Amino acid sequence: MMKSITAILVALFLALSVNAQEIRKERKTAQIMPSQTFYLNGGNRAVFGGKSRAIFNIVLPPNTVEWYYSVTVAKGRNSDVNIGLLGQLTKLYDPTGITALATNLILTPSATGMCDIFLMDTPNSTNFINKTDKWSRGYRYYNNESREKFQNGTIQIKTIRAGNWYLGFKNPSATQGVSITFEAVAIVE
Repeated sequence: MMKSITAILVALFLALSVNAQEIRKERKTAQIMPSQTFYLNGGNRAVFGGKSRAIFNIVLPPNTVEWYYSVTVAKGRNSDVNIGLLGQLTKLYDPTGITALATNLILTPSATGMCDIFLMDTPNSTNFINKTDKWSRGYRYYNNESREKFQNGTIQIKTIRAGNWYLGFKNPSATQGVSITFEAVAIVE
């Protein structure tokens, strides 16, 4: 009797182990936006040509679990800077998803300038780029996923996992132009 109970328990344990392995899905990194560097004029200079705002379309891949964007800002016109977010996440991320990733382990080049970054949907990105905030209509953005007067770092987003989004960049300075480099990567299952 004892041998049959032991045999049943061993069989049950093996069946559960096999099912648990089948249920666990592997996670991997996927490039959303390769490294981009662009220049934004200060607000006063933008009146005479150039721009003080820019938007970039972020299309999240299917089965996105979370995603990240890294930014670094430099005063004036600077050459391209490589953040290497995809490579860093690929090395740091646990494909089983069991271990949480600390965003402070992701390195970004040091910054000498600052910008505002807003995560928005399509209608609000149009209002943002058309500067409707100057005429009191404004635009709405996701507060926890956005940053003001940001210099450099990585933002982790777990709440928005599907769809078409926009990152809006704004130079808050009236006179100083800035070069902004950013990259976005998703973790997909």
